[in-house]
Amino acid sequence: MTLFLSVGVVCSAASSGENGGKDVVVNVRYFGAFGDGVTKDGRAIEEAVDYLNTLPQSFRPTLLFPPGTYIITGSSNFSASAMKQGVKTIEHDNVTILAWGAELRVPAQFHWERTRVGGDARDHFAQGLLVKGRNLTLRGGVLNGNLENRHVISGPAVAGFGGDEMGLRINAAGARIFGTVLKGWGTDCTYVTAQAEFFDCTFERGRRLGVAVVVSGKTRSNPRIRSDSSIAALLETVVCSMYGRMCTAQAKPRSQQPPPSTGSLAPSE
Repeated sequence: MTLFLSVGVVCSAASSGENGGKDVVVNVRYFGAFGDGVTKDGRAIEEAVDYLNTLPQSFRPTLLFPPGTYIITGSSNFSASAMKQGVKTIEHDNVTILAWGAELRVPAQFHWERTRVGGDARDHFAQGLLVKGRNLTLRGGVLNGNLENRHVISGPAVAGFGGDEMGLRINAAGARIFGTVLKGWGTDCTYVTAQAEFFDCTFERGRRLGVAVVVSGKTRSNPRIRSDSSIAALLETVVCSMYGRMCTAQAKPRSQQPPPSTGSLAPSE
């Protein structure tokens, strides 16, 4: 535990895994992140993720966010046609993200914009965690899109103007998420296109959806799990599995909580 909280350590090859891989800890504070709730930490987090992504795939990296509030804007622009800032895409397999006591927040000054169906150069979104590497483990943390305090410039309805701002987007199989809070994102709190498991997570106030489970390329007719956008959907576990072109989802609600609704909802916009 002391190793993980050591601010001055960029990485440590603590042990060799069963297949000869190394356990490496990458601390965002080492790369200049403050976590003080004021400083824009997006560029520092981007540099940490860049370092992590260059590690050999035989390594098992841990991306560490020590307790604090990290303003995730101030990064490079991740969109070729509009504006998107936040946490850079994680490409490495077998990454663990430790974020107990940490909040990754979009600042109130960073507006949200989607005024044309399908998008245009005026689109303006934040990016939470976008994971393309297999077997992600995420433990703890609050991913806060903070939309209720941001200026929203939108078309006349959510349908057709949903945008592209997710708190957590999982594009590769094997993800396991434990005790993470996702709230206040301009599109979906969580958007899943591959097998994933969620344990004791909270999905709250997604502008479009709390949790979207989608088969890539078949977004208009796929089943999704939806949480009421006005309350937290507290789930003990959500399991989403893909079988060929079909996606099935099972949700086990906490006691005292109603199950989320399911069915075909609006496509990705």
